[in-house]
Amino acid sequence: MKPAQRFAWSVTRPMPGAQSQGRAASMQPLGTIKNQKGPHPNTPPLWETSRAQHCQAKRYSWAMENNMGVEELLAAYAAGERNFIGVNLSGADLSAANLSGADLSAADLSRAYFKYADLSGANLSGASLREGRLRGVNLSGANLSRANLHEADFIRADLSRADLSYADLTVAHLEIANLRKADLSGANLSEANLSGANLSGANLSGVNLMGAVLSGANLDGANQDGAIR
Repeated sequence: MKPAQRFAWSVTRPMPGAQSQGRAASMQPLGTIKNQKGPHPNTPPLWETSRAQHCQAKRYSWAMENNMGVEELLAAYAAGERNFIGVNLSGADLSAANLSGADLSAADLSRAYFKYADLSGANLSGASLREGRLRGVNLSGANLSRANLHEADFIRADLSRADLSYADLTVAHLEIANLRKADLSGANLSEANLSGANLSGANLSGVNLMGAVLSGANLDGANQDGAIR
């Protein structure tokens, strides 16, 4: 017997006695180790867990590196998928689409068309919606922190309780928009049009409102500490 073969045989060969049972059990794949009552019912096989993690990572990589079509995205959403991190849908037509609760963080949605879509509770943090058309869209409770919303159209949109902290809303159209109790702290709203908007109870601390239009806006109870005008 060759030295390498003797070494492999000595490592894998079970030892006699009680220790051999422990050694033999330790050599079984994870998820199949048995105790006196059989395999643990809540322990998934290692291959199953690894495959699920691999598939999830593959979906993330595919969405981030490729342009995902609208039909593919909506089909994936209908099938239960919610993670679309970094997807590129610039210029896409998603009017009246239901993407409630979807994770679209860091996505490129510039110049996309979302009229009357449902994005309530969606994660759009760090996303680009530059020049996006979101008239009448439902973004209540959505996370838009640090998003690029330059010149986006939010006319009559529902942004109540949305997180818009440190977002770029320069030259944005927010006429008659619902921003009740929204967090706009640190956001840049210079040259934005907020005429007729509902900002009651909103957090406007440290916001840049230079050149912004606020005629007819409801600012009852809004926190304007440190706001720049």
